[in-house]
Amino acid sequence: MSDESGAPKKQDETPKPPGGEKPAGKRKRKKPNFNKPFLVAGIFLGIVSGLPFLNFPNLILFAWAWIAGIMAAKIFSGIYPKIKLQHGAIVGAIAGILGAVIATPLSATSSWALSKWAFKNANAHEIIRNVNMPWKSGNQQANLLNDVLLRWFPRPHHAFAIMSWNKVDHPGYYVDKKGLRLSDPESTGVPVRISAGTAAARIVLHFLFLEVGFFIFGTVGGIIGASIYAYKPPEQARPPDADAEAAKTDAPEPTAAGPKNPFENDAK
Repeated sequence: MSDESGAPKKQDETPKPPGGEKPAGKRKRKKPNFNKPFLVAGIFLGIVSGLPFLNFPNLILFAWAWIAGIMAAKIFSGIYPKIKLQHGAIVGAIAGILGAVIATPLSATSSWALSKWAFKNANAHEIIRNVNMPWKSGNQQANLLNDVLLRWFPRPHHAFAIMSWNKVDHPGYYVDKKGLRLSDPESTGVPVRISAGTAAARIVLHFLFLEVGFFIFGTVGGIIGASIYAYKPPEQARPPDADAEAAKTDAPEPTAAGPKNPFENDAK
């Protein structure tokens, strides 16, 4: 650059004060993203808790909810390495809530389909007559069949297992329209379906039971997962000459007059 006379124009080389420069914009802090952890863990929890036989681990303190909470914390730690206990609790709790929302209709639908298929075109006595069990008497066969049916279709108070769509007596055995157990020789062998109102009430109770249980134990599982996968800063490697430098700094410095003569007082 030059001025009007043709002489080159000198640039201002004076350093700018620290406050003279325009401060750069503040870097926005990245907020944790909870969507993927609770979606994956919640869908997993809903499927395994809503399908027959797969949901039996929930009989042990909602085991699937614990596992889903740990899974959510694990996924979250991969997205946000500096995971804390409150993060694990949040993703575990939300995964539990979502799992109950998915598991309730899935459990109701699958149990209804299974119970309808089990008694299709045959009642209990017809099934017994067509099953070759010569080592059992008729009454023993009926009781055995009832036990098998109970294994396939758990009792209604097992709210975390498959819902029952048929009427049962107090011990949990299926009954016919007369109130007789299906194992009774005088029974018609045809189970009685529950009413629509009873079915709706059972679905609501089933949902509330799962919601509370999954929320509590999903939160606990998330806290456990956060403690397992918590961020641990890497240890800094100590340089090999660090000990030598530390020894030099700790050594006393010699005085200007030199070391003191131990025989100085004796000479005087």
